[in-house]
Amino acid sequence: MEQCSRCPVSSFADDESLEFFKVFLPSFSSHQLLIPSDFLKQFKGKIPNQATLKDHAGRSWSVQLKEVGSKLFIKNGWEEFVTDHSLGFGDFLIFSYYHSTSVFHVKIFGKNGCRKKRACAANKTLLINLEEEEQVEERVEETSAGGPYENHRKRPRIGALQGGTSENRVEKPFVPKHPHFVSPITSSTNSIMRIPRTFLKEHNIKLESVVMLQDQNGKQWPLRIMSWTQGRIGFSSGWKVFCSTNKLKLNDKCLFEFVLGERKTCSEVLVRAFRTDIEIEKPNNYWVLKV
Repeated sequence: MEQCSRCPVSSFADDESLEFFKVFLPSFSSHQLLIPSDFLKQFKGKIPNQATLKDHAGRSWSVQLKEVGSKLFIKNGWEEFVTDHSLGFGDFLIFSYYHSTSVFHVKIFGKNGCRKKRACAANKTLLINLEEEEQVEERVEETSAGGPYENHRKRPRIGALQGGTSENRVEKPFVPKHPHFVSPITSSTNSIMRIPRTFLKEHNIKLESVVMLQDQNGKQWPLRIMSWTQGRIGFSSGWKVFCSTNKLKLNDKCLFEFVLGERKTCSEVLVRAFRTDIEIEKPNNYWVLKV
């Protein structure tokens, strides 16, 4: 069930919000959400690849807008939004879209007609047991990282960063200001970027359940921290959208700086992409920039 406001198609010049509603049906909307066809006309052919969902509490989720034929879906990141808000059959959602920022403000009402309360665990610090390192995981990390890093034994200059070129220009050496690790973009890390447990343990980092990634151009991306079997930890599906939007390619290298707050909690991660070889080393089962 769906409906959208029957207003004339506009150019978004005044950036007034355009609204539609959806009734949540798990069999149709658990993995992706279909945007009403009448609302699709409001875009006038200018559909962004990436957008943000923002709830009434101000929390954000990065999602992808995907055209399939004549239909438009909210995909990568939508499942996390569903999980974080415990959406169930018959929940009523109102979407207000702002074109200039590609943001959907979402109001959620339960079957009782009242606004759903904020999920209790959404803002809690993620508690991670780092006491026992698993040898299997370490071997997997070392193997997956080995290929792209095999040629790093020689000392290349720091390569051109995202958006830059390496021809006829010399980049100043980059020195991280915060605890960091380096990881290549591979066929696996392009979808899921794991965070080395040894890195978190060494710096006693306590991750918030949602962190804000900031690229070197200052753009921010809210991502949820996920944990899997064997205690593995990493960035959620929003990471795939980050890679796609920033046009990261295989063998590019990403440097992640974890900005620490009080009691070494972390809710902000700075990401810097390198297009060419950089000199790195592996002192503690994860790669760091050699400075």
